[in-house]
Amino acid sequence: MTYDAEILFAEPLEDDLFLHLFFNFHLWIYAEYPVQKHLLTRVLPFYVSKIKRLRTVFGVQPFLDALRLYYWTARDSHSMAVEDVHHPVTGSCVGRRPDEHDVLDLQRDLVTLVELTVQDGITVDETRALL
Repeated sequence: MTYDAEILFAEPLEDDLFLHLFFNFHLWIYAEYPVQKHLLTRVLPFYVSKIKRLRTVFGVQPFLDALRLYYWTARDSHSMAVEDVHHPVTGSCVGRRPDEHDVLDLQRDLVTLVELTVQDGITVDETRALL
């Protein structure tokens, strides 16, 4: 197998890694703030290094959805992660959203991802998705 074939083979796996792990905000919203901050800090340079390809895979919608659904500061009817997660047997809290100050910091990181994603302009499809 040539190097180019390895890269082509790896891209679908890489897409899945971003989609189902790194950008699965439903998964991370209950992690402690330092964990979320560290993950965003580590993912950002890798995402930027592959932004042209990953933009065609994701666009900006996952980040906008995450801001609206998970990283809200004013709860609305679409807000998710509104209650703590409790262990089914012990009843102890095993997951809690970060406090508002930390959510605002994470919002800034997500807005940075959106800005980097659209720095070369926004496509017609992306504009339609926003509407």
